[in-house]
Amino acid sequence: MSKGILSAGLRIGYAVGETAPTTGYTWLKEVKSIPQASSEPSTHQVTDLDELERHVTIGGLLGEVGTLGLTMNLEDGVVTAWEALLAAYEGLSGESKLWFTIEHPKITKANFFTGRPYPLPTYGGDVDAPLETTGTIAVESEITVADKVTAGV
Repeated sequence: MSKGILSAGLRIGYAVGETAPTTGYTWLKEVKSIPQASSEPSTHQVTDLDELERHVTIGGLLGEVGTLGLTMNLEDGVVTAWEALLAAYEGLSGESKLWFTIEHPKITKANFFTGRPYPLPTYGGDVDAPLETTGTIAVESEITVADKVTAGV
């Protein structure tokens, strides 16, 4: 029987480095949702005229991951933190990249990737609903899995 793990405690952080840093990550606050990101391979039909019943396909290249849209509670601290994230990206020099990690306290491994953040959208909302925003990060590298940066959290 599966025990399952709740997503509570899942978090995303960023740090600057030429390779994925093992310390020094800044953790984004008020994040309510981190979508899964994946790349799907293309497929190609290679059926020839000798096939009488089924098409034949082969796997192709992996596609781009695209973007992550982080849903966050909107408040002054979130806007300030996102501005700091944008400044970190704009301040990159040489071979440095902006690295992101996504980790959970009950899983020993974490995801790592490089990315580019974009400015927050205009404020918007609905009657009787929490004020939220979506922070967009374009994933610019392969997503890897490695030991998380914080032990025992």
